[in-house]
Amino acid sequence: MNSSILKLNNEQKNMLWVSAILSLVLLIILLFLHISLIRISIIVVIFFFISYFVCFKITDNYIQNKIKIIYKLIYKTKSTHLEDIYHHLLLPPKNIDEVTAEVKNWAENTNRELLNFETNTQFRKEFLQNISHEFKTPIFAIQSYIETLLEGTYKDQEICKTFLEKTFNNTKRILKLIEDLDIITQLESNQYNLIIEKIDIKTICKEVVDDCMILLKEKSINVVGIQDPEEIIVYGDKNKIYQVIRNIIENGIKYGKIKGQISIDFNYIENDKTYIEITDNGIGIAEDHLSRVFERFYRTDLGRSRDIGGSGLGLAICKHIIESHNEIINIRSKPNIGTTIGFTLKNRQHK
Repeated sequence: MNSSILKLNNEQKNMLWVSAILSLVLLIILLFLHISLIRISIIVVIFFFISYFVCFKITDNYIQNKIKIIYKLIYKTKSTHLEDIYHHLLLPPKNIDEVTAEVKNWAENTNRELLNFETNTQFRKEFLQNISHEFKTPIFAIQSYIETLLEGTYKDQEICKTFLEKTFNNTKRILKLIEDLDIITQLESNQYNLIIEKIDIKTICKEVVDDCMILLKEKSINVVGIQDPEEIIVYGDKNKIYQVIRNIIENGIKYGKIKGQISIDFNYIENDKTYIEITDNGIGIAEDHLSRVFERFYRTDLGRSRDIGGSGLGLAICKHIIESHNEIINIRSKPNIGTTIGFTLKNRQHK
């Protein structure tokens, strides 16, 4: 049979039945015409094959045209006349099973794309709502302080100083938010080139603790795990790793208990990895929030988090920095027990 005919077992059976029925009808007609049996046999056999071929060819062309429409819908293509000839005459025909598999694959990919689109749409909606709120809160506070001062309160030096300090603090909050947004944008778009070098991670932790000493003393929080002078050598971008540790420790201070504790542990894993863990004994995070804490602006307790301050981007930045090092970061937490955030870094450089 011509190779361009669609290879379909079911269709072949159907065409055989159609040809057989038509041949039977022809046989009955010829018998009524009193034609010799030899001639009748020859005519019926020839008619059978011709009718089979014609019916199959018509069905084949019909199905191929439908398949062509399906492919154009799936791949959103528009072919020229020459391309149609090429696909019809030169390429091997596809059977129903192959077409079904491709259509199924297309449907699965389309459903996956729709799901991703819906997820991204929801994420974009939440992001815009959050960033709007993050900016509105300090801006409205600044506006109210300035309006109060303009109404004559500026004449009272003590109140004027208090309002100006609060205005300055809210300005710093806006600048911090803008800086964090700029950092996360650079990280997401790969605009920031990491400077990988040999660093002592314990020294960086000590620097962060020294820089956060005022905040630690305000809540009488003790930091343990970095008193040993032994070096812990890892490879990474020193400034970015400093930022990761600072963001995590600042979170431990913000959500830590009065007279609480933050512990820093270093563990060697595998052959070339060091696992750094920072643990606090603060308010903790409920399990249903843990999967989203690394999202931008995600807060487990909106009211409490915004009262405490921060841009809501700290852990998102940590995640991007660690992943840009091709490493992992994770979190474990229990309400009223505390939170542990850990991440890996290479402790030897690969050439």
